[in-house]
Amino acid sequence: MSINNTSNKSFFETSGWDIYPFEAILNDNTRRGAKIKKQDYQKVGNFPIVDQGKSYIAGYTNEKEGLYTGNPVILFGDHTKIIKYVDFPLYLGADGVKLLEITNERACAKYVYYFLKTVKLPSIGYSRHYKYLKDVEIPLPSRSVQRKIVKILDSAEMLIEKRHQQVQELDNLLKNVFYDIFGDPDVINTKYPQKELREFGRIITGNTPSRKDESNFGEAIEWIKSDNIVLNPKSWTKFN
Repeated sequence: MSINNTSNKSFFETSGWDIYPFEAILNDNTRRGAKIKKQDYQKVGNFPIVDQGKSYIAGYTNEKEGLYTGNPVILFGDHTKIIKYVDFPLYLGADGVKLLEITNERACAKYVYYFLKTVKLPSIGYSRHYKYLKDVEIPLPSRSVQRKIVKILDSAEMLIEKRHQQVQELDNLLKNVFYDIFGDPDVINTKYPQKELREFGRIITGNTPSRKDESNFGEAIEWIKSDNIVLNPKSWTKFN
């Protein structure tokens, strides 16, 4: 659906789709949403907090003032480039999230959301990307066609989510099988002797994703690739 090249733009035009500049469809109204600092996120609460991270809902709050209710809206991660469609009352994460409201009555919010997800923006690390998003042109068919497109993509997204759930269930199955055989690695047990990784080899420096891009890291887990671990056959000891 991208119109970043002439051929695609001609296709939309010959199909009778009107093409609008970004600001004729969307308005940055971030100031209308109260922001919650990350250290104030709660695991449970009355209202969800949506920020620019990968998780759809980042946390919850019991704040009573500043709840944004002008839904539906599109949220854009200025640093992460992550785009979210939100159709419920919310609070914003405090850092780098843009709240975009539909201002053109011809546009369906969810159609615009799906279109923006097809746009390829340049990657400039943890800098701000909204200035590039504002340059995007948005093709609009009739509202009936927009609704048909949304229905198809909703179905596709549902299938993708189900597949992710299946993969997660398989991962859990593998973990359970591992625990049955070797025991829980987080619990000291005498089923097998415990040895430190340094006894088998050494960890060398490797290329990892940039720390400037917050989306590359979660829960402070460091990146270690398999080729960062070099085994030393002389120090290898078989478990008996």
